[in-house]
Amino acid sequence: MKKAHVLFALLAGLLAFTMAFGKADYGKTIVGTWSFDLGGGFMATVEFKGDGSLVQKMGDLTMAGTYKVEGDKLTTNVNGQVTVFTITSGDESSITMKRDKDGRIIVYKKN
Repeated sequence: MKKAHVLFALLAGLLAFTMAFGKADYGKTIVGTWSFDLGGGFMATVEFKGDGSLVQKMGDLTMAGTYKVEGDKLTTNVNGQVTVFTITSGDESSITMKRDKDGRIIVYKKN
């Protein structure tokens, strides 16, 4: 019976460690300038700054706004339009997100 309790305690500890340290800190990873395809091969860039502001450029159009990252959720606010994304994977060179309102997958590549 003691062995079962010890095994359970070890498994619970491993699960807690994995949950606490196994997830990427997307709030830090996302800082920088990224390129992404708007569709049809039309590329845009977005710069996520360390202070929570962002600048998005699409051709000659430049828009500024804010963002926040909470876990795997990215929320942007550009000109009063709030958009929520779920980050499905990411590292220092590429981040894949799903736009929550329509499920569109967007892949951001670090510049």
